Amino acid sequence: MRSSFVHLADTHLGYRDPADPESFERAAKQFRFAVDFALEQRSAFVLLAGNVFHTPELDPATPVSYTHLTLP
Repeated sequence: MRSSFVHLADTHLGYRDPADPESFERAAKQFRFAVDFALEQRSAFVLLAGNVFHTPELDPATPVSYTHLTLP
């Protein structure tokens, strides 16, 4: 039986780099890609290590669209 997982570390969602205004959305796009990849590959689980969000207080603009995700 094949089993696989995806490991993500220190995604720091919500970080805004003053020198790179596109970094906020780029990080969110990369996170979405990783989650979509895990779903497509039918990974057994996703391991999140380190800081998922940049600060404990979420910026309302921080993409958290996967919070409602239901797996098949």
